[in-house]
Amino acid sequence: MGNIVKYFKNPCPCYFLVLLFLDRMYHTAQWINGLDFQTLRFIDFSSHLDDEILFLPNTIWLYYLYYPLLGLPLFLKLKTPSDLNKSLILCCCVTIPVFILFPSYLPHPTLINLSAGTDFLFKILYTVDKPTNCFPSLHCAYSVMICLAYWYQSAFQTSNLKRLLKALIFLMTIAICVSTVLIKQHFILDSIFGCILGFIIFYRQKICLKMWKVLHYTLYQVFEK
Repeated sequence: MGNIVKYFKNPCPCYFLVLLFLDRMYHTAQWINGLDFQTLRFIDFSSHLDDEILFLPNTIWLYYLYYPLLGLPLFLKLKTPSDLNKSLILCCCVTIPVFILFPSYLPHPTLINLSAGTDFLFKILYTVDKPTNCFPSLHCAYSVMICLAYWYQSAFQTSNLKRLLKALIFLMTIAICVSTVLIKQHFILDSIFGCILGFIIFYRQKICLKMWKVLHYTLYQVFEK
């Protein structure tokens, strides 16, 4: 038991601040788009496939797996947590300008005959997440990066625990990405490009970190003056 507990001690001290930054940046983009919502020209990223896919409201339970997955680095160690932190921040800095410059809109579907639990989850979702800022899907991008981080940087040394963790996180990531389309929270292109963005930023870690250093140096120079 002690061997397992040690992986839950001080896993990622800066990660909470990263989550706070991601949340504030996202809602800032929503606020900016909401200032001129009536006259804003939204880009349509829908396809014929989106019309063919049925709205499956009960899959919102899978969609909400995103939040435990996003919070996992708060409790479970990574070998190099700073890599994930920087990747998430960089991903946010890439997507926020896209949300503002190329806004997209996906109207919420009509909710009828839902169970009390499912209806409650939709009410929470629609309260905090407006039907804008759809492309690319940050749910997919962040989920993919966290999945890959634990796939390659898990601090678990016991092979059985590592396999179990990898399988669980992989299944959660697949479920989250698929559910974004099934509950009509994202178009297919939103989710695909979100996954691609997550892969690119994770696998091109060296390039991303160089970009991070350039951004850090630029901000340092600006605020120093």
